[in-house]
Amino acid sequence: MITTKSPTTTGLMSLPLILGSLAASTFAGHRISATGRWKRYLVAGTILMTVGMLMQNLVLAAQNNVPADALGSATSVLSFSRSMGTTVGTSVLGAVLAHRVATELSAGRAAGGDTPGSGAGHGVSDTTPLPAPLRALVENAYGIATAELFLWATPFALPALIAVLFIEESAIAAGGRALPTSSDTPRDLAEASTRGSGGALRQGSVHSGPGAAAGRRRPCRRGRNSECPGR
Repeated sequence: MITTKSPTTTGLMSLPLILGSLAASTFAGHRISATGRWKRYLVAGTILMTVGMLMQNLVLAAQNNVPADALGSATSVLSFSRSMGTTVGTSVLGAVLAHRVATELSAGRAAGGDTPGSGAGHGVSDTTPLPAPLRALVENAYGIATAELFLWATPFALPALIAVLFIEESAIAAGGRALPTSSDTPRDLAEASTRGSGGALRQGSVHSGPGAAAGRRRPCRRGRNSECPGR
């Protein structure tokens, strides 16, 4: 809906929302990198309905709980589900918005105020040409309807919170390897160590056997000139 605000002013009015999301995402990312724990920020983001703490960390949680060869599939499914949720949510809440605006305009007409005629369509996209009383009525209708959208969307946060609580956390360490947890068995830790080293012996390990002995040069001693190079 176009109001008397300029496009620049309208964009600046949405700047606090963008900065808040940026600050929440940066803070959560920094703490996750430092501690390796991410589930607490998913829970907090769901409760506070903070996009910066929730959306990107959901991708991190999905990628951290699947094998390496399934990363592409998991990310694609998550992106597809997010797109479908956005489409359905926009359609449903858009219908609720249109219904509430029509209801408020009808209430204004019943109260004796003027409302846009049938030529205005299903909504009023530009309130600038309208008379001041009618413009106030239309803007008030859209304001009430927009505020009620958050009330309609709030109950849907409860299933999201329950789903987040059931996500199993696997802590992240530097280099992308998971930190050991209390449920890990010695065998799990041994397998994780083998995968982290690529199945090869670690640097600095002791090699034994005939090959290792043949590869070591004996020290040059006095009285055994045949063993000393250059003699």
